[in-house]
Amino acid sequence: MSRKYFLQIVFFVLSLLIFNACDLTPDDEPKIPITSNKHLIAYGEVTGFPKAIIKLVIDSLESNLGDIEVEFSDKVKYDVRVYKMTYKTKYKNDEVVASGLVCVPMVPEGTSVPLLSFQNGTNTLHSDAPTLNYRSRLFTLLEMVSSFGYIIAIPDYLGFGASSTMFHPYLDKPSTVSSVTDMLRAIHEMTSDKYLDMNLSKDTYLLGYSQGGWASMALKKEMETKLQDEFTLKGTVAGAGPYDQTMLLRSIMEVQEYPMPVYLAYLFHSMVKVGNVKIALTDIFNEPYQTRIPGLFNGQRNNDFINGQLSTRISELFVHGFRTNPDSIKYVSLFEESENNSIEPWNSTSPLLLMHGVEDTYVPLTQSENLYTKLLESGTSEQMVQYQPLPGNHLTAASPFTLFALKWILDMQP
Repeated sequence: MSRKYFLQIVFFVLSLLIFNACDLTPDDEPKIPITSNKHLIAYGEVTGFPKAIIKLVIDSLESNLGDIEVEFSDKVKYDVRVYKMTYKTKYKNDEVVASGLVCVPMVPEGTSVPLLSFQNGTNTLHSDAPTLNYRSRLFTLLEMVSSFGYIIAIPDYLGFGASSTMFHPYLDKPSTVSSVTDMLRAIHEMTSDKYLDMNLSKDTYLLGYSQGGWASMALKKEMETKLQDEFTLKGTVAGAGPYDQTMLLRSIMEVQEYPMPVYLAYLFHSMVKVGNVKIALTDIFNEPYQTRIPGLFNGQRNNDFINGQLSTRISELFVHGFRTNPDSIKYVSLFEESENNSIEPWNSTSPLLLMHGVEDTYVPLTQSENLYTKLLESGTSEQMVQYQPLPGNHLTAASPFTLFALKWILDMQP
């Protein structure tokens, strides 16, 4: 597939639709009484797409995909409305107002609709949160996919959208799992007969790439092992995620250069802020980086800017002790936390597709390969898990991942 054509087509979509989209300011959003809802606070429509436009776009997309064969056009069935939702969740013991997008197909009354939750990749900009950036190429495509008959959730993550006054707990498993599942619970309230009055089934699909792939795997395990009564997990597609953070960190310590130091600074900054490690940034990073890092993750800087404020050379970035002796007692709490936030393999009981770019230098291919092997070793049936390498690196593999993932999910439907 030509990525150039892919982006051109979706940009064409945006130019067609931008005049039809209507933004809602906070004062315009319907205020839903919170007294009778455990999670849902409010929701308001931000945009929508008629079936005819979605069909036109999908037809154009399919004709420009080169050697990737997908057939989505005949799946287009319904008009779509896209809502911004706010809901209650918790970070540790504190109640937080979080947010996300909810894409809703206009199905006939009584039609059972499954839920698909999309977890986005690493983001450092408040302005790129889904509820603020819902006209982006990727989010627009996902919004249109709702026309196939899915209610699609796109969480902002904590630290973005309605919760942008707090820091983002990057790759923190407990808060990621709880905040996303609380959004899905709020969607069940939103679709009740009090509000949208839709028949939302327990059938749930998970999809994500990079940080989103990791988040999807964390959610998958939680749903299979603890939340079976709430969610019936039908399928998960995860791409290029940092599933084993300890293995990832140790592998980076063994190379001279790492091309995305923003990921490392983001991770360690988050670990220190979460408060479960007994060291400070000064124990990990050299100057001037240890002083710079706290100010880089304020929601106003993108990855490129942050990378420019750091060093790709491991010897320059990290203090000598951490680089040469990470197993010292000083760093025990850090590696314990990385273990806690990794995806521990288990006997998985619902279908899974793992994908990864073979030239990925940001998140090594071994992250997916090892997870695949360890899931099988943990008792997961070969019929339940598939592994598919993709051409390209961490960035160029993202577009084909999305298309293959959607095709795989759609093929599971009768």
